[in-house]
Amino acid sequence: IIASSVFKNLILKYKNIKIIIKSNKIPYRYKSYFNKFNNIKIIDYFINILELYKETDIFFLPTRADTYSMSLIEANSLGIPAIVSDLLPLREISPFSIFCNVNDEKAFYEALCFLIENDKERKLLGFRSRKFVEEKFDPIRISLELEKLYKLAICN
Repeated sequence: IIASSVFKNLILKYKNIKIIIKSNKIPYRYKSYFNKFNNIKIIDYFINILELYKETDIFFLPTRADTYSMSLIEANSLGIPAIVSDLLPLREISPFSIFCNVNDEKAFYEALCFLIENDKERKLLGFRSRKFVEEKFDPIRISLELEKLYKLAICN
């Protein structure tokens, strides 16, 4: 898992970093390794995700396959910048994320270091991401567009 190597390196470089891993698919060997660290928390059970996002400075999604990541949209809607795998669906829903090649551990690590060390850039990407979500996924705008489409379909 790319994330495990990246996290190991981050822990060595940043002594005060806090890493929260939200997944119920972490292999036991990684869980047992990360449980040794006080600054890594693994959440593999149901949790109020909004409360979790309040503790989040950077959303990290090094996935090999994803179609429409609601968790990415949720994070972006709260102004949380993201570092994600360079997959077309993720580019479409979160164009202001930092994209890394799926297998490029070094790129993910460097992107995380960049956002950790650059508060201004982190806030700017978060702001742009939130604005994008507000415009693209606005429920009122979407419902009006759907209403137009339905009326057009009924009238034709």
